[in-house]
Amino acid sequence: MHHPNYYFFTLFLSSFLSFNDLSNYFFLVRSNHCSRILGQRYRSKLSLLPQKKKGLQHTIRQPLCVALEGQYFLLFSFLSLLILQIYIVLLSFFSFPRFFIP
Repeated sequence: MHHPNYYFFTLFLSSFLSFNDLSNYFFLVRSNHCSRILGQRYRSKLSLLPQKKKGLQHTIRQPLCVALEGQYFLLFSFLSLLILQIYIVLLSFFSFPRFFIP
């Protein structure tokens, strides 16, 4: 039979991975949304530029998107870790009073 901490560790790992997947999902949704909005916003402005400067669309849009995506990714990662920590504290205090005692 396994030690109780073994089950605790597997629970911790599985919940962390599920929260991580959730944050990655929101990150992907947000990045697609961001690219679409910025693409529409700059397409109208860039259509007025001469044909040579069309490559500007890529250089303008990318840094802005990356900055937005990074902020959302950090936010969701932080929230998921916070929820996970609260979950672990509640679990250890209420469900298993002698959980950490070997």
